Amino acid sequence: MLRTLAWTVTLVGVIGGSAFLATHHVIEDNARAQHVERDLAALRDDMDELRLRIDSPALPPKPPARPGETEPSTVYAVPVGDAPVRGPADAPVTIVAFTDYQCPFCGRAETTLAALRERYPEDVRIAVHHNPLPFHARAFDAAVAAECAGEQGLFWPAHDRFFADQREIAVRPPSAIVDSLLGLHGSSFARCLSSERARAKITEDQRLAERFGARGTPTFFVNGRVLVGAQPLERFVEAVERELAAARRSDIPRAEYYRRAVLEQGALGVVERAAQ
Repeated sequence: MLRTLAWTVTLVGVIGGSAFLATHHVIEDNARAQHVERDLAALRDDMDELRLRIDSPALPPKPPARPGETEPSTVYAVPVGDAPVRGPADAPVTIVAFTDYQCPFCGRAETTLAALRERYPEDVRIAVHHNPLPFHARAFDAAVAAECAGEQGLFWPAHDRFFADQREIAVRPPSAIVDSLLGLHGSSFARCLSSERARAKITEDQRLAERFGARGTPTFFVNGRVLVGAQPLERFVEAVERELAAARRSDIPRAEYYRRAVLEQGALGVVERAAQ
């Protein structure tokens, strides 16, 4: 009986010891597994970072503008000349627009410009130069029609009519769209269309666009600083507020600000700026 009890105790001890050793080994294995998992996670992080650096190398600095390209930080002396103008003559901020009547982005920008005029009725004026692009088949003729309407004081009604439904230009001659404007004298309008003076005006505007790097439409110069494309209203507001602040800091009278701060001090074109 005693011998049986002794063997039982011994057996329990052996089993207990084995169980303890087995548990100890399991704990050690779990600890090692956790260390290995942490090491693997760290290695994965390092590999991800390395892969990110390989796939997304640091971008080189933007090269300086080449001759024929505009630079946003440069003030350009873009003349208003005899361009049609909306807004008060003494506005401290002048926006010169190069536009195309068949350009859908120009049409979109018109809504933004209208909102801008409403927001700054006393401080912003907008001048329009034409830049009909060669792949818009009737854009040049539309610009001529607008200028001929302008000889009778109806430029802006013609301008707004073209942008109100740009699809109409593709299916009807631009002159036919404009000749229904209230107050337009038909025979004078026809004589203008057949003359060279309006066409020469459009060609002159195109040369001006080239001189100041306005290759695409719409391109705007806000007190001489370029803003390209149908930008959201916020971008125009930001530009106008910047120029208004500069005008207020100066001692230049409102009516003289564009001439003295932009035309007399700005670059005379992109080629001239690049050569400096």
